[in-house]
Amino acid sequence: MVVASLALVPYPGLATAASANLASMYNGAAVAQVQPRLSSRVAEIFERAFVPNLLPVEQRALANVRLESPIDGDPLLGYYSHSRNKVVTMSATSLLFFEDLCEAYAWLYVKGYRLETVEEYMAMLKYKGPEAFGGRYPPPLKALGIPGDALNDAKVNDLSLRFRNTGYAFILGHELGHVRFQHRPAAALPADVAQANEREADHFALELMRRVGDIPMGAMLFFQSAIYYFDNRADFESDAEWNDFLAKRAVHPMTAARLRSLSTQIDTLAPDFARGPNRTTSIETVHFIGQRFAQFASFLNDPVLQRVMRSRAENARPSALMPRRAP
Repeated sequence: MVVASLALVPYPGLATAASANLASMYNGAAVAQVQPRLSSRVAEIFERAFVPNLLPVEQRALANVRLESPIDGDPLLGYYSHSRNKVVTMSATSLLFFEDLCEAYAWLYVKGYRLETVEEYMAMLKYKGPEAFGGRYPPPLKALGIPGDALNDAKVNDLSLRFRNTGYAFILGHELGHVRFQHRPAAALPADVAQANEREADHFALELMRRVGDIPMGAMLFFQSAIYYFDNRADFESDAEWNDFLAKRAVHPMTAARLRSLSTQIDTLAPDFARGPNRTTSIETVHFIGQRFAQFASFLNDPVLQRVMRSRAENARPSALMPRRAP
């Protein structure tokens, strides 16, 4: 039985140039208002989707796991777990941020606007200070110019929910993977061991989703956003410094190897993820998602593209994030 908690747990996660200020993009009272709804959705995914599909050994390992949804947390990185105590934390700020990102992406897609503004937004959050946005980082819907009635469009609402629910499922499954395999805190491990644990947790999350028959659309959007926010080659002066970071200090890196591994798993198991009446179309969708992960990996293998991305983010104005049509 899962125990949902709203305890305020400080976020101990990864540091970025902007992380100290990002959490203030949402009003605390507004986050508190939606916190019960968001935490209930996560608990529902666990209880209704994952628990019935756990193997006996997994049931024992995850017995009495507790889900917590503190208000505070880095919008993108406020997810973590404590394996020994069987606690998984998914901050309400992070859950709201991802929900808003899903709504923005769905609206841009349905209305025929360019989708790369989502990636540009994530890069600006990383490389620009709050003064570039008038003193405070804007949440996704405001930054990307999404209308307040976006979800009144049934297609936008449906696509947004599919992104959100499968994104929550992957993130939750990943953190449950750390508990399942009793991974020690990453900070206490050599970088290569911590990175191997991340890949093992990734694969556990996808395996749970495969059993449920959830197409990992939200996982795609999460990683598509994360590669523009995590440390990459453009943040280091030389290849030697970057490689030293990966070898000695990077416990949660977003690397090409990690994304290729996800791509292979998704692509290989496409028929298992895809169920329902439109199975052929669903299989094609899963293969597309697998290919997108391979493309993410290619981006992370290209330091030139990463430097271009950083330069654009540093020099572009926030007004460039408004919806725009393809040329």
